Amino acid sequence: MRELTVMIKPASGLCQMACEYCFYHDIVEHGAPANTFMSHKTARQLIARVKESGAQRVHFAFQGGEPLLWGQEHFDDFFEDVKDAGLDATYAVQTNGLCMDEVYASLFAEHDVLVGISLDGDRALHDYARKTPDGQGTQERVIRGMELLKKHGVRYNVLSVISANTARHPAQLYRYYKKLGVSHVQLIPCLPPMGEGESCRYAPTPEALGQFLVGFYRLWREDWRGGKPPFIVREFDQALATLQGRAGHCGALGFCTPQLIVEADGSTYPCDFYVLPDYCTGNVHTHTIAQTIESEGMQRFAAEHPAAPAICRSCRFLPVCGGGCRRMRDVILSQNECAMMRLYSYIIEKERKTP
Repeated sequence: MRELTVMIKPASGLCQMACEYCFYHDIVEHGAPANTFMSHKTARQLIARVKESGAQRVHFAFQGGEPLLWGQEHFDDFFEDVKDAGLDATYAVQTNGLCMDEVYASLFAEHDVLVGISLDGDRALHDYARKTPDGQGTQERVIRGMELLKKHGVRYNVLSVISANTARHPAQLYRYYKKLGVSHVQLIPCLPPMGEGESCRYAPTPEALGQFLVGFYRLWREDWRGGKPPFIVREFDQALATLQGRAGHCGALGFCTPQLIVEADGSTYPCDFYVLPDYCTGNVHTHTIAQTIESEGMQRFAAEHPAAPAICRSCRFLPVCGGGCRRMRDVILSQNECAMMRLYSYIIEKERKTP
């Protein structure tokens, strides 16, 4: 095992925000661990498991809930314990930005942590769904956190959840990104709740998502100067890689790549979208990393991957996308529409006409 990626949920599903579209609330309702913080003992045991795996390089990614609720002292201890273990490690953290302060920004700068900031756009777009429990908007506080990252020279990117509302405003979101001067963005579709036939008013339809992606891509591609884009869009990089037959991201070929997701109690799972009892692959206190990869939960997760639906079987892009991520199908596909098919077709046509 040369390289290893570990996604850690140090605060489980705990969060000081109440985003109405939060997919993790749905997972908690289906049995995911909740309302707990990772102890120092569990964190050290995880590091010991990574050490004994023999991985030559490890990437630790902290997510939530809101991982910064874990506390600055716990992050500091974790970084020191990794150093003491002699691991060659890199770090990333995905945060809503509300806990960001001078201490956190300085700590992340010291350890070269790549920070993902959840920001859905300007105040009108962002505050539509990303509110505090008492209904207050959070956009201004997120921007203050981002300014602290800039001040301390911390690398950061922006992650936007594309809700049904945001999907109607690709130009508004694009212009705001340009105004902010961001360098890297992610466009993550809002997922409906788990369960066949369920939906929520925040998730875009496949048609609306496809129209958004095409509209955003058109603005982005027309802004290239000297062969360079105005900023990196992860989903467009992945789409181009898929069309060129060189995709390597999870779900790109229509099957799941086993992952190592570690909950606050030390339990492990194969995917961030499926932190569910049926797919538990072990616990760092009782299982080695090799045992989690070979576990019954991991095997069940892989075996239950659904076949590509009917709309995919007649699609010219099936050989390169394989039907995509199984969880994302809930928002990307319908019986008659595929958001990615629409984007792929537009990219091919656009690039054919671009000198």
